[in-house]
Amino acid sequence: MDFTNKGDSIYHEVQAVYARSIDGDLLHIAKDVDQRTGNAWPQIWEDLHAHLVDTRSPLLQDTGSVTSTWEPSISIPWVEEWVDPWASYENNPENTSTSGYAWDAPSLTIKEYRRPGENQVIGIISLTPCQSSGMIDAKFRDWFTSLIISETWLGLAEIPRKSDGDGDRRYCRAITDIFEEKLRNISTDDQWHNGGREYFEDRIHFHTARMVRIEACLPAFPCKSSNPDKVAGPEPDQSEELALRRMAEFAEDVGKVYPPGIKVSIISDGQVFSDCIGVDDHTVDTYSEALMHTREKVLGPETEQKSIGFYSLRDLFFNNPTIRDSFEPKTVAHVEVPHFISTRLTDAAELSRKILIAGCQINPEALRAKIDGRDQSILALYKGFSKFMLEDLAKHPSTTGLTKKQCKKLSSKIAFEMISRNQAYSNLVELLFPLHLRLSIHAHRNNGPKFGIQLLSHDTCKTVKSLEGGVPETSDLLHIPTPWHNCVFRFEGDRISYVTKAKVIFDALRSKQWKGRWVEANSEHGGHFVFEQSKQMKQRRPSRHEAGHVRPKPRRFSSKQGGEARPYFQRRGSKPVDDIDLTFHRSSSTPWINERPNVLRRTSTHDAKPKINERHNLLRRTYTHDAKPKKPTTAAKADFNSPSMRQKLMNMSREEIMHAFTEFITLRY
Repeated sequence: MDFTNKGDSIYHEVQAVYARSIDGDLLHIAKDVDQRTGNAWPQIWEDLHAHLVDTRSPLLQDTGSVTSTWEPSISIPWVEEWVDPWASYENNPENTSTSGYAWDAPSLTIKEYRRPGENQVIGIISLTPCQSSGMIDAKFRDWFTSLIISETWLGLAEIPRKSDGDGDRRYCRAITDIFEEKLRNISTDDQWHNGGREYFEDRIHFHTARMVRIEACLPAFPCKSSNPDKVAGPEPDQSEELALRRMAEFAEDVGKVYPPGIKVSIISDGQVFSDCIGVDDHTVDTYSEALMHTREKVLGPETEQKSIGFYSLRDLFFNNPTIRDSFEPKTVAHVEVPHFISTRLTDAAELSRKILIAGCQINPEALRAKIDGRDQSILALYKGFSKFMLEDLAKHPSTTGLTKKQCKKLSSKIAFEMISRNQAYSNLVELLFPLHLRLSIHAHRNNGPKFGIQLLSHDTCKTVKSLEGGVPETSDLLHIPTPWHNCVFRFEGDRISYVTKAKVIFDALRSKQWKGRWVEANSEHGGHFVFEQSKQMKQRRPSRHEAGHVRPKPRRFSSKQGGEARPYFQRRGSKPVDDIDLTFHRSSSTPWINERPNVLRRTSTHDAKPKINERHNLLRRTYTHDAKPKKPTTAAKADFNSPSMRQKLMNMSREEIMHAFTEFITLRY
């Protein structure tokens, strides 16, 4: 997302999250604004160590869980360099994100924490306003920074690197090749070969250099859509199973070339957006629980070496018992969460949304300024979200009584809120998963830090737009739709799966062109629809004539009961042409012409005149690209249907009737 990530939240106060050794060696920096921490670390450690010695901090001796907080004096040179830009911030006329703050005298705070069993210290450096804004409570700020340094994934930083650098790079190239071939989504402005591949290799090189399991994260699998025209129900079905199986196969392929393997942590964003997309909070919880069972079906019994993990928004905040017990809900009681449609909320999910907003939300005024300023990237995202929400909420009870204009206005408000929350969630993931390879279900340029993936394989899962006419109309999309906005169906005896909207399936069943049923989930597969193959599908299969194995022979007349006779016409090397039927009723001796234009297939050539194949006495019609069949003239109709012509037909032989009919067709077209 190409726009300035401005805001008043704690995320925007954080200047760096780092890991250091007990002796003060800087091991890794997760977030380093303007690279200040890395450049000034020798001076920072010198003053920090002096403070720890003077205060006899337990961090110097104790190996247990220890927290230390230090506010260095503004007179220290490196502190002054950081504070001065903030001191002049309120005089900046372009600034729109400082309401409620006193920026004239911010304070710099360093908080450190040693986790039990680790020989490293995790620290966070923040520039804190001297006066708290209306959004952030001082106790909440202290709790949230403690959450970051206790839960951020920097435990791998203390593991020393291996010496074989060439071997590390060989692993990186092999893993990158697998990702490029199996999982990568190609966007319209893809930059994978313009620096993206190198960025990807550098991200996984941190793990391969230490010969540890590669960690990746994927915000996805929120919940099923609330629109019944898109999904078959609120629970996971075979579409989720296919997506998880694809991720498991990718992890298995990586494990074949890199023994430590890879783990993809799926971070569900259902509780982030559920109230925006019209889904009740308890429905999200039910979906997540069922998804865990689907994972067990795909991967087998629970083990420590899972290749797929799950986290919810509530898990990120309250998995640690110490952090959970120290939280005070009243510190975020004043935070307002906009709700635009009616859904049933749970206290736990609403509390998590308030923490997310207070901790990581961007400034809404800055976002609105980008949209009003016609910023190309953010405006395209805003319009895309608005259109998507207008479609997704079309069947929701909150929108059924609204006019089209009111629905558009509502979808625009929800789109704005979803963009804001999406960026807040991305900021949270950045703080808590700093060493993870970041994957995304959305189309990205693939030059970092996020890389787009395809959850459903093109080889085993086809996208279908329509089932009209008895034949599935597939769509070759660069990004296959997500499981939670679609459902899956199959044809009996076919291994290929098809993903489409539920409305397409229901319309096909109501049209009686298809016969199908819903198959409930079991231990072998997820729930999905199954169709019998239609007559049109069977007819579309290549015959022996089409394959060129047998030379076609002209079809002869066949007699039917009741005195009817029907001539059949056939093109050389193709299927019989059944689009024109000529039936003679002996009672009146009147020919009836019945043309089915939907079945008629014409061959385009530069010669627009009809040609007759005399060898088999067959009719072949050829037209130019622009030529159209001519309507029968009045004279042609009068001649053929006149009493004298009917009398002639009764006295004609079979060959003469064929010749007369051919002349009639020639005049008509």
